[in-house]
Amino acid sequence: MLAEHLFGDRGPPAYLPGWLQQTIAHGWLGVDLFFVLSGYLITTILAGNRSAPTGDYFRSFYERRALRILPLYLLVIAVLWAAGGKPYVPFLLICLLFAANLENVFHFPGPPGAGPLWSLAVEEQFYLVWPWFVRWFDSAGLVAISVALLVLEPLARLSPIGGMEFTWGRADGLAMGALLALRLDSVAAIRERSGRLLVCFLAIAALLAVADLIMTNEHLASLAAHLRVSEAVLVFGALVAFGIAYSGAPVSSLLRAPFARITANYSYALYLVHAPLYVAYGRLIGPLHYPFLATQLPSGWLTRGVTVLIASYGVAAFTRRFVELPFLRLGRPTRPS
Repeated sequence: MLAEHLFGDRGPPAYLPGWLQQTIAHGWLGVDLFFVLSGYLITTILAGNRSAPTGDYFRSFYERRALRILPLYLLVIAVLWAAGGKPYVPFLLICLLFAANLENVFHFPGPPGAGPLWSLAVEEQFYLVWPWFVRWFDSAGLVAISVALLVLEPLARLSPIGGMEFTWGRADGLAMGALLALRLDSVAAIRERSGRLLVCFLAIAALLAVADLIMTNEHLASLAAHLRVSEAVLVFGALVAFGIAYSGAPVSSLLRAPFARITANYSYALYLVHAPLYVAYGRLIGPLHYPFLATQLPSGWLTRGVTVLIASYGVAAFTRRFVELPFLRLGRPTRPS
């Protein structure tokens, strides 16, 4: 997903292998992996605290989420306001209400660099609804709701109000994560069910891929794009099931490598800051007339991508140390997630 954003509107360079170009071009689906992981994490937290008194159940959840999400989120909004000024105030105000994904409904223009905020809106809207479902329904009911969302969501995306930036158009990733949390809720369940879930998800994804190919060949590319989200959700669900089942095993050692751990710790900040840094690069470096910086040339694409990527990790490290962790410590004994 970061790679797709860093290459900008021109797409990946033509000199890259075809399979890598296609992977980068479909980086927009990476947000669905984020939704699957989020659905898994949030459902695990809520289900584990379901026996608590109602007041403690909701207070603990929302305090923890507020300390995790709000400090950096509000800082990014403040930076976008300072850089963009008055024309973008209406959009930034709806961002404070976690409604950035309704930008097209209100017709408020968003400032450059605000692209990632729509997915945070989906996330926060999920937080408002899902804790109540976990509180009201037992595990069997929640599994049924999750499966229903996975089945019906492709139809919702095809409806006139089913834009993929809306929560009701992207809820299947969250439902997939919830389903995994509910079905793989113990060591015994992981051993018994993870393999079957993995095979099932991949088999359905393969069938959808065939339908996707047929639609594309029949010049129904827009329908195929909606179906592609469902394919991605199933594949990501299989990958998460694999990661849960083989946590600590040699086959998943890459996920425990130092760089993978650092990226996981910085992932929230990386996602929020890379787009504003991309815009800042264009404004500060773009006007400089040096051939190796010209983004029309392959060398310029590479220079821009590497520079913004390194800057994103640097800013993420800084904000993790001085913004995220100090607030997370306020919530102790709750551990950072």
